[in-house]
Amino acid sequence: ALFLAGILPGVLMALLMMVTVAYFAHKNGWGGDVKFSASRVGRALIELAVVIAWPLGTWAAVAKAGLPAQPVMLVAMVSLFEGSLPGRRAAARQKALVLAALSVGGMVLARTLPSSKLAEDVREAAYKHGVKALG
Repeated sequence: ALFLAGILPGVLMALLMMVTVAYFAHKNGWGGDVKFSASRVGRALIELAVVIAWPLGTWAAVAKAGLPAQPVMLVAMVSLFEGSLPGRRAAARQKALVLAALSVGGMVLARTLPSSKLAEDVREAAYKHGVKALG
């Protein structure tokens, strides 16, 4: 239920943003230089389906297997980071673990702080060190 509580507002916001962009593009004549192509729209819809299906499929697989979600998602995040980092496997794995710890830890810590300035400082520090860890 909590997962859907995040998805539904996200879908609604995405639709409203698309309508807003379409309105301003039509009003200002933007995008007139690109000819409409049904195959391009089809490819974009397939990409959209993958983007929507991936987290839903992961959530369903984890729920069906009865596994705790946090370790599974951490492994997925580390694997994603590790696969996109250059270098030796051991070094890439260490960087991936650092990035995952900064990503999750920085946001969790920032959300638990009452001061918005301090929370912003934590997020900024996590971001800067994450970028630095990437090299």
